[in-house]
Amino acid sequence: MKTGFKLHLFLGILAALFLNLLIYVTASQPPLLLLAASLTFVLGSILPDIDAPFSFIRRAFSGLLFLSLLLALLAVIFIYYPYLSALLVQYVSLGTIAHIALLILLALFISAGAVLFMNIIMPFHRGVIHGFIASFLYAASLAFLAYLFSLPLYQGLFIAVAGMLGYQLHIIVDIFGSILPGRR
Repeated sequence: MKTGFKLHLFLGILAALFLNLLIYVTASQPPLLLLAASLTFVLGSILPDIDAPFSFIRRAFSGLLFLSLLLALLAVIFIYYPYLSALLVQYVSLGTIAHIALLILLALFISAGAVLFMNIIMPFHRGVIHGFIASFLYAASLAFLAYLFSLPLYQGLFIAVAGMLGYQLHIIVDIFGSILPGRR
């Protein structure tokens, strides 16, 4: 059976809704915590396909990486322009507009290079990223983010476990998809 983005997204949303209902009935939790846990669960259910060459999540992540790096570099250029301009004058005797254009071009090349590097080093599809160890790393990164945002420990762990379960759902669906008959 062929598993794809739509199936993983559908099952991720369905499972997140089911878990929210189960948690609501058994242990009342704040709505924002449930929303954050649901989002990390659904993201986890589609995230392992970031290693698939033409997957939606990989294209979206590449675009997000490019845009965020470009904006960060442009902010650095804007903040430190007087220093960068003085440095450029020592090596390149161009006008102010040319210095700005050169810095923007450099920011574009660095951002594009980072995306290209990410796509080159990405492991093959259903490799190390499609494993249970990767789900634990995803959970650990979520717990670390929760810590950075000063969430209480149980809330951070709740969000991290939800994300890990979503990630593992993806892996389990892929395992069943590879052994069940159906179109490939």
